[in-house]
Amino acid sequence: MLSLPTLALPDAVARLTLCVRRDHGAGQPLGAGGARVVSVIARGAVAVFVHPPGRSKFALEILGPGAIAMTGSQTDLLSADSWLEAVTLTATSILQVPRNVFEHETASDPAFAAAVVASLHRQYRAVAEHRLLLQLRPTARVAAALLFLQRQMSGDGATSTSLAITQDVVAGTAGLSRQTTNQALRSLQRTEAVTVSRAQIALRDPERLRAIASAAASPASSAVRS
Repeated sequence: MLSLPTLALPDAVARLTLCVRRDHGAGQPLGAGGARVVSVIARGAVAVFVHPPGRSKFALEILGPGAIAMTGSQTDLLSADSWLEAVTLTATSILQVPRNVFEHETASDPAFAAAVVASLHRQYRAVAEHRLLLQLRPTARVAAALLFLQRQMSGDGATSTSLAITQDVVAGTAGLSRQTTNQALRSLQRTEAVTVSRAQIALRDPERLRAIASAAASPASSAVRS
């Protein structure tokens, strides 16, 4: 069996001709970038929200290090649909390369192609995980959302037990109202699983969070947003 070298997609993209690195602060809205550009997150995290008028935000995707961001259909939607917005969750560096260069490298370099496939596999798996957590009841859903955010924002690196995010981001990821999310976080804080501050949530006991998320895994009877 052919064994390909393990290659992190951001490292591979950084070596490509005409690659440009763009640094963004936390909470910064991002443009679509253009259909002729492929963007890859080198560090940090980006949330893609849908925000209908008069409704709360809902996170469609949380993209972390190594994710391919804002290309293809995402670019088209961000360009055409004012309900969608992409926002950095933390200080974020994004690598941008012309689409034709990216596609040529994917077609000609098996190791690069393997890195692309691995990145897309992680993204598709994350989408499935996100949809599953939306079936949980509120407190379990928020516990699962915190663990999901931890994984997504860490990429392939070591997971941090401190998330520099607001409750609005948690609510958007969990598909719950801000009030319901706040109640769930207070409940989790009473169990000493988390500590909540103004713009930071510390996961004090990830194992307890996993137990809470799995113990209440019966489907919610309400719609996505409670």
